Amino acid sequence: MKDTVKALVESACMPSLDFATKNRSAFNILDPVTEAQNVNMTYVPQKVIVVKDPEGGYMVEYANNLERLMIDQDLGVAEAMQMVCDVNDISIDECTLVMDESCVDRIDITKLIEADTDFDVKRK
Repeated sequence: MKDTVKALVESACMPSLDFATKNRSAFNILDPVTEAQNVNMTYVPQKVIVVKDPEGGYMVEYANNLERLMIDQDLGVAEAMQMVCDVNDISIDECTLVMDESCVDRIDITKLIEADTDFDVKRK
């Protein structure tokens, strides 16, 4: 009897399964991708979107674009930009890295400006 009462009290005090917990459980039953599929999903310089600037030059967005290449390939900003330029056969001094407000919490913009890179940095 004592065990039953204890179990009831404990269950009343425990939080119910929330959305994140249910979602984590559902995620864990999904089949994983194969190693080959995972390699294929890796972000490479060819996947970074480079936009022709109507005013001349090229633009590369940081958030969810160059940033993903940097994370997947363990690169710094300058290295990633150089790889993207090399793959697209463009000069790095013709490129502008475009930041949006979400970048404020993702990258040290002050350090980027002080680095005196070969590419321009602008905001949306």
